Amino acid sequence: MGDNATNNDSELINGLNNHESICLTSNNRIRCAGHIINLVVKATLYGKGVSRFEAALAAASPGEQYELFRSHGVVGKLHNFVNAVCASHKRRELFLSLQKDPRDDDDALYTYNTLQLRQDGGVRWHSVYYMLLRCLELRNAITRFTTRLQQQASQRLDDEYNPLTDELTSEEWEGVQQLVDFLQAAVEMTKRLEGNNSVSGYGSLWQTLPSLQALWRLYNDTRRGFDSRDSSNSEYFVAAIKHGFEKLNSYFAKLIIEPEISYYVVATALHPALRLAWFQTHWKQYAEWVRRAKDSTSRVFKLYMAEEVDDDDSALPLPRRKVPGGDNSDLYSQTMAVDLMYLTGSKSHKRQKRATQLEEYFDDLRDDLTNASEQQLSLLHDPWRWWLEIGRKKYPVVFKIATDYLSIPATSCECERCFSTAKRTITNDRNSLSAATIEALQLQKNWLRHGVVDSEVLKLQHHVQRWDNKQGNSGKGSGSEVADGSEVAGNSSNTSFLGDDIL
Repeated sequence: MGDNATNNDSELINGLNNHESICLTSNNRIRCAGHIINLVVKATLYGKGVSRFEAALAAASPGEQYELFRSHGVVGKLHNFVNAVCASHKRRELFLSLQKDPRDDDDALYTYNTLQLRQDGGVRWHSVYYMLLRCLELRNAITRFTTRLQQQASQRLDDEYNPLTDELTSEEWEGVQQLVDFLQAAVEMTKRLEGNNSVSGYGSLWQTLPSLQALWRLYNDTRRGFDSRDSSNSEYFVAAIKHGFEKLNSYFAKLIIEPEISYYVVATALHPALRLAWFQTHWKQYAEWVRRAKDSTSRVFKLYMAEEVDDDDSALPLPRRKVPGGDNSDLYSQTMAVDLMYLTGSKSHKRQKRATQLEEYFDDLRDDLTNASEQQLSLLHDPWRWWLEIGRKKYPVVFKIATDYLSIPATSCECERCFSTAKRTITNDRNSLSAATIEALQLQKNWLRHGVVDSEVLKLQHHVQRWDNKQGNSGKGSGSEVADGSEVAGNSSNTSFLGDDIL
């Protein structure tokens, strides 16, 4: 798993190849699906040349940054407004006070609760989405703020920035609403791919192409809607969809056409509910893409078949021809020779039999869908369980491919989380830990959190939590007793904290 930067093909891979037992090429590196969506949505938000735009921001003064953002439409204007309000104590207090000012045109009931504006971090587009979402929630307060400044035009809070220059019209607010509604799907796809086990799939590589295909369909359908007579779409929203769609199309070529073997295609084909039929269904207008999908899966299957044949050679060290009387026998005896390559169980026979496994796996989808029970149908959408319980016996060679490819993560999120959790283990006071110790600690921490291994501490923690819930419902008990009549040293909150601390 690598980032999407092209210098990974030279810097990272060449560095790894310095090890004598490693031999990698650019085809061994895959791209982070989350980063792909990040770049597509950034193109949607800021148009073409996002890298140049970010470089210009880094070299610009604060005043110049306001101008640069303002040139990128409603997103840039709201960015300027939010940052300017949050950077000034006077503006921030004025904005909060205006939220408490009741007006007749408010849809919600008057409340003393206030909301803070959310600034975009600039690293991930999610922060921009949540900034826009919060601005929509506070649209009335933002309108009041600009109105108040217009009334006090002579009393500027400072001369560095005037929020009135980034005031949004009603049409621009509609564009913000359209953009937020559109980006909600991209947020959900990112969450699905990041490796969180709360969503099915665990962020496996096979989810990359279906997610990008869903995103492509969303962009394409929205773009086609612009051709209708409906004129309610803002100019900014129309341009945003166009730029994002172009960026997304460029990545399909990088994932499918350019690599010698597309790992994304192979992983998707190994999903038992998708197989090759998924490509034929969704890419029927792109015959070259379907052909590339077939070619990638066939080439990977042949690589695994070659390893199987090598294993057979070591298991069956037989001569090619068995001649009665030896090689120096008469002519008749030589005509009685039998080629052992054609015997059942020989290398050639196994090659011919196993070469059909991939086709059988693809063709059996019809029977698996039409003749399967409800339990088997649900199993089809849990690829790893299906391969362990069903596919392992029916397609042993393809099962080995599935074992390797379905374990590849779609994004680098989980890898980065490992680094984030490791910094809590490798502190300034524990900087001499060996690599083996760090690995053991990280693995044990992960296994304990996900219940892979049993832990008395976790059992005790869950036991106390159940007792707390029971006591909370009944309103009885001191909290120091447990259901079986035994006692726990200390109160329940301390015991719960003990478990969290050990983890």
